[in-house]
Amino acid sequence: YMLTGSELLMGSLFAFNFVPGLLFSLFTGTFVDRWVKKRVLIVIYLGRGIMVSITAVLFAFRLLEVWHLFFITFINSTLECFSRPAEMSIVPRLLPHDKLMTGNSFSTSISRSAELIGLSAAGALIALIGISGTILIDACTFIFAALIIAFMPNPEAAEAAAEKSGSPAVTEPAKRSVIGDIREALAFVKQHALLLITTVLAMINNFCLAPLNVLQPVYVKETLGVGAGGMSVLGSSLLIGMVCCGIWMGRYGKSFKKSTLIIAGSILLGLSYFALGIPGNLPAFRIEAAAGCMFLAGVAVT
Repeated sequence: YMLTGSELLMGSLFAFNFVPGLLFSLFTGTFVDRWVKKRVLIVIYLGRGIMVSITAVLFAFRLLEVWHLFFITFINSTLECFSRPAEMSIVPRLLPHDKLMTGNSFSTSISRSAELIGLSAAGALIALIGISGTILIDACTFIFAALIIAFMPNPEAAEAAAEKSGSPAVTEPAKRSVIGDIREALAFVKQHALLLITTVLAMINNFCLAPLNVLQPVYVKETLGVGAGGMSVLGSSLLIGMVCCGIWMGRYGKSFKKSTLIIAGSILLGLSYFALGIPGNLPAFRIEAAAGCMFLAGVAVT
């Protein structure tokens, strides 16, 4: 938005971010299944760190062009298509079955906390060291993650050793094709109505939320009249709402039907989204009112 001032280009870039997912997501999971997950994550995180570093350097030297952003976004999103299935499959491989629920909860809590810290710090970092410096810190987090994973035990090696020490009479299953795996996955979704309906609902929600995601910098700058700190406030409010509702769901969620929670969440999301139109017409406390709306949106999403 700073480079062009164009909402159209910003929206196009946001949409372009999802193109690799549409093109490759059906295939990446099946490929990752065949590769060593630890090695995949190291390579992916290093690759994303390098691409984000290039963005920071180009911006610092005023060489960043719009086409650079489209190209780097495409590469980053393609790499993310490979990292997601690897990340999702590695926690169950690292932990015994009786500790899986605790491990998943802990992992999710840490992720949310990290997002909250990042969003809260982003505005202050931009004011302190500038946009390029903040992007460079982001790049360093990817490289640091790759280093941590490099020291992580390889769960697949342990699995292979356990199988080797087990019954030798068990024969290996026949190797299946990538296309065969994809067909099986699509058939599974098609046969389960609830899974199909949930997928369609997620698609509708994401479609409706696209303007909020795309136009948030414009909303913060033009409507609320604040800078990068305003982005941090709104993002933090959203995550605080998600964390608070996550705690509530963990304690009381089982008392309600899942369909009731989904319908209530969708209605609340619509109301909080609609309410974001109000702060721009207030004479004061615009950012505070918008933060309240984003908090409710975070509750609704959860």
